[in-house]
Amino acid sequence: AEVSPESFINTTFVSEEFLYHTSSSPTFTQEDTTTTMMTNTVSNSADLTDSVATITSSSATTSFEMDSITTTSTTVTDTTTTTTFASNNNSPNTSLQSVRDSGHDFCENAIAVRELPSIRTGTTTTATSDFESSLEETCGASLESRGVWYTFPSLDRRVVRIEYQLFATGIGKSSLSVFTDACNEGLRSCIGNAQAESHYYSFNDLLIYEFLAESDVDYYFFLAGENTATVGEYQLNITEHPIPSNDVCESAIELKKFPSSIMSGSLVGATPDFDGADAQTCVSNIDTRGVWYKVEGRGAVIKLEYQLKTVGLGNSKVAIFKGSCDNLVCWNSIEGEDHYYNENDVVSYEFLAGNGEIFWILLSGEHWYTVGQYDLKMREHAVPENDSCDEAISFQAASNQQYSDKSTTVGATPDFDESSSVVLSSSCIANWYSRGVWYRFEGNGAIVRIEYQLNSVAGG
Repeated sequence: AEVSPESFINTTFVSEEFLYHTSSSPTFTQEDTTTTMMTNTVSNSADLTDSVATITSSSATTSFEMDSITTTSTTVTDTTTTTTFASNNNSPNTSLQSVRDSGHDFCENAIAVRELPSIRTGTTTTATSDFESSLEETCGASLESRGVWYTFPSLDRRVVRIEYQLFATGIGKSSLSVFTDACNEGLRSCIGNAQAESHYYSFNDLLIYEFLAESDVDYYFFLAGENTATVGEYQLNITEHPIPSNDVCESAIELKKFPSSIMSGSLVGATPDFDGADAQTCVSNIDTRGVWYKVEGRGAVIKLEYQLKTVGLGNSKVAIFKGSCDNLVCWNSIEGEDHYYNENDVVSYEFLAGNGEIFWILLSGEHWYTVGQYDLKMREHAVPENDSCDEAISFQAASNQQYSDKSTTVGATPDFDESSSVVLSSSCIANWYSRGVWYRFEGNGAIVRIEYQLNSVAGG
């Protein structure tokens, strides 16, 4: 028979299926269909009877109804006291003792969480309904939802992560709502909400929600289920992501190492950079968040390669600006496709960086949640000596003689602008932005044969 996870309330958990069973001996065992995570639990003692279980811990005594229990008397005891956060989907790895809460059924009695990270446990079994009218701002919660309240007074601007595990089976989805001014119906505002799926043979999925907490704002978290029956024991993990040092344009890291630089970092903890009016066409969404680099041109072609190591979270995005941080002008933007089974494609882009020109580079993703670890490579290609017509390499086309040259077009620059008369009136140029190298020779009245092999693969 399934039993409540009260004695395992501080076990490291992920959203995979965990099943607890009774056996012929008075012990409990865990069956984990993927990875064994059963490492740390808090000291508890549970006595199970035919229909009611009483849980005794160092901080509280709770009684709750159970599904039919076939054993008549079983005792479960564990004495380990260290709790470990879940370590999936960019969750910070940290250990902390949990705190069991009660008496926070109403917004006015919300328990304040002032220091992060924090692990809280409790139950929604005895909670009452919190909303009365469909005209109220419920932030995605049902009028039937019964839940508990927490408040988080944010003193600094940062990205806050909430992990909410409701230990319920087959009775409805978990529900989380985040408010400001939650206790004032007239001023109550919804920041965001999320739900986690329910399962008939295992606990609800782990609910994960992240949001940007502004400084000097009090946020309220409403932990509940989708209907009046969706209640049970829960665990709440609240953590924060440190903001990267190059989160804003003014703190951009300068790429100085030529001819190549390799950088690694994380977008986790980055904050949005634009509002709707400033984004222009260089970013996908106004909530896109990323980190900044800058490079000063030396009259050569620069190649950027950006690898965002996420799977199925949205496209990678590189945005390049000119101007200054207080007056950015979109230069170009490039995306790398995401995949459900592999990391995002590498974003590769080349451009001519003139002497003394400053370029601002924003690495980001398609959505708020498109964040993770990344690699950035910058390489500088020298401009070939025969990059322009005026510097064409000259050779003699003599009878029965052959001229041969091996070189590169890497680093070459475009030779015409879009409105050039050569581009508009001639079929000699495939695209105005094509870039190449130049040769010249003087004819002598004979037929000339030219053989040109460009050693590139799928480049055009």
